[in-house]
Amino acid sequence: MAYSEAAYAYANDELEKRKQAAALRTIEMQEKIRSTVPGFTSAERERLSLGMLRMRAKLSGDEAEAARLAEGLEELRQRIDSMLSRYGFTRADLEDKHFCDRCSDTGVLPDGSTCECKENLMAKYDREQINSVSPLAMCTFGSFSLNKYSDTDSKEYGVSPRDNMRSILRCCREYADSFPAHRNLLLMGSAGLGKTHLALSIADQLIKKNVDVVYCSCSSIFDKVREEMSDFSHHSDTLERLKNCSLLILDDLGSEYTSNQVRSHLYDVLNSRLSSSLSTIITTNYIEKRQIDTVYGEKISSRLFGNFEYLPFFGDDIRLMD
Repeated sequence: MAYSEAAYAYANDELEKRKQAAALRTIEMQEKIRSTVPGFTSAERERLSLGMLRMRAKLSGDEAEAARLAEGLEELRQRIDSMLSRYGFTRADLEDKHFCDRCSDTGVLPDGSTCECKENLMAKYDREQINSVSPLAMCTFGSFSLNKYSDTDSKEYGVSPRDNMRSILRCCREYADSFPAHRNLLLMGSAGLGKTHLALSIADQLIKKNVDVVYCSCSSIFDKVREEMSDFSHHSDTLERLKNCSLLILDDLGSEYTSNQVRSHLYDVLNSRLSSSLSTIITTNYIEKRQIDTVYGEKISSRLFGNFEYLPFFGDDIRLMD
């Protein structure tokens, strides 16, 4: 799963804080034991001294001496355990209490793979980033109301807006449930019909499963890409994130300032994600294919209508209703 560099930095910083907190708790507990258990400090010093002598004996090849010292160490350990027990402590109280015992708060498992605790931290960071630029907290399938849509059949479409939205809602739920099955959605229709709400409802459900979701508004994301490339480096971390995240949600296509450069970046993102079988959801206030043909050209339009499931939204602006 691909996460942003900022998410990695955040996770590493949090893991370092956890390690420091664990070390501090250990020091505090050791100090408490030393001040509470008579003879503990001297017994620990003796244990460390015997341990060093045993190591030297083993390195010098004196197995008999090493064995004798090992017996002495075991007797001393038992004596220390008895001392601790008498005052309500155990040897485990002397050890670091990690937040995650699987990786000892390093974020890396013994086999070199990333620990789930670090994955959760990175997902948490990206979720908070999405929350900072979208009303994600208010957008869930549970908060989506079909009652705001008219149940009168549309003369143009032959079904009511409510029945149409019931079908779209079912499709979006199935999309979230079946992920990571490779599917792309194109949500088209006039403003205020719930396109962003449903796209973010999918994001909400998938982020809870630690899926790498990137949500962005087209009105600002391509400006950010342009700014990152303005130093003539011809590289954009944002553009790479758009290409490589598990699910990309491009909200409100058509709201951005459309230039040849923007068309080029959009085509690059779409082409890269389609080639890698990565899923994309796009919302737009355009209601007809010919509008997208005119603004973005045939290459982009053919990828949208040839590789995306088209979900048409129609009806009255639900934002104007109580």
